[in-house]
Amino acid sequence: MKKRKLEIRWEKILHNQKLIAFLHREKQTDDYISQMYPRENKEKMFLTLWGKRLLVFAVLLSAVIVSAVFGFLSEPEKSRLTEGKYITRGEEDEVLVLTLLGTTGENQWEKTMSLNVKERQFTKQEKEKLTKETEQYIKNTLAGENDSFDHICKKLQLISSVPGTGILLQWVYDDNYIRESGDLKRDAIPSDGVDTELMAKARWKNWKKTFYLPVRLFPLSLSDQEAAVKNIKKQVKEVMREQADREVVELPTEIGGTKLRYEAKEGGKDFSMLYICLFGAFMFPVCLHQKQKKEIQNREEQLLLDYPALVNRIMLLLGAGLTVRKAMERLADEYEENRRKGGGVRYVYEEICVMVHQMRDGVSESRAIERFGRRCRLLPYLRFSSVITQNLKKGADGIIDILEKESLEALEQRKERVLQLGETAGTRLLFPMMIMLGLVMGIIMVPAFMSM
Repeated sequence: MKKRKLEIRWEKILHNQKLIAFLHREKQTDDYISQMYPRENKEKMFLTLWGKRLLVFAVLLSAVIVSAVFGFLSEPEKSRLTEGKYITRGEEDEVLVLTLLGTTGENQWEKTMSLNVKERQFTKQEKEKLTKETEQYIKNTLAGENDSFDHICKKLQLISSVPGTGILLQWVYDDNYIRESGDLKRDAIPSDGVDTELMAKARWKNWKKTFYLPVRLFPLSLSDQEAAVKNIKKQVKEVMREQADREVVELPTEIGGTKLRYEAKEGGKDFSMLYICLFGAFMFPVCLHQKQKKEIQNREEQLLLDYPALVNRIMLLLGAGLTVRKAMERLADEYEENRRKGGGVRYVYEEICVMVHQMRDGVSESRAIERFGRRCRLLPYLRFSSVITQNLKKGADGIIDILEKESLEALEQRKERVLQLGETAGTRLLFPMMIMLGLVMGIIMVPAFMSM
């Protein structure tokens, strides 16, 4: 019942005379209906097409309004930083970007730092022993045949697990100097040595731990402020590690005589769906215009391809003694029978059916044929209609010979057109062929590079 009421309201909207007059200002739709639906009721087709368009536009407009309301009413993502020094842990690991504001004496400075805020972990006393044993095992095995971490000259033992446990280790290192196997890139290491740090990420069930292992450390030539900032960042990260079992982490407000405060940007409201709907509403008329243009081009292509066969059939019918009107009626009747059997739409015969109906309604043969040529809007059909009308008006002999020449010329033009279409299809196949070539090259080259 509700659906029926909506349909009635929608029909009333579509049959509003002011709305119809306004929509008729868009001439492309009238032209499109005349070419694509020559035998349909034009006013009915006009209302049907615009009904579908307005319905889609109404849906898009509703989506835009709903998206806008949702975007404005949605709550922005709250910051993890509260009161300038408290960080609340989330349910998952995340990276929090903070603005570090420091005051050293009379100097004020501002830096950006990134903190990896891990998920809240529950306190488990039994894991303390596991942490100490894992750290000790890594320190005992990492150096391998080297005497100490201060003098590494042989292969490092980058172990992947701790025996007797389910702990898995993931290593992060500077690949400019260390290979995945643990061997050193001797040519890249300066003669006086280089400082680097290895990071071992340990994981076992719900337990996670990161170990930082400095290798051959050398002091860096830093300014006083850079050294202070480096020390502050190190201390802040150390505080994060020390408070790994707390839900809310308190960041230090003073380190080494430097007063600190932190800032984090609030998350904005989400308007992504609104932008998508606006883009869809903007692209809808563009896509509709392109669709109509493509259909009209296909119609013209079909008319050009059907032209030689049409001339041949009319030439044979006229040669058999039929008049022009009888020949057209014969073609229209055969097409109608073919359509009843499930045949496809052929636009030239649609126009012939319209021409035959006009003749039966009292329009003169010459006038109906002239209209037929103008409706087809192509030069061959205009020439064809001109030849037929001249024959009807003047009774000139030799129309069969004229149509035979026209048929031969049309056949040659059809062959050229088919060749052009074949070249166009070959050009369109270049892009997927290039993609396939790239995939084949990738399949061949990637294993070759990996085996080097």
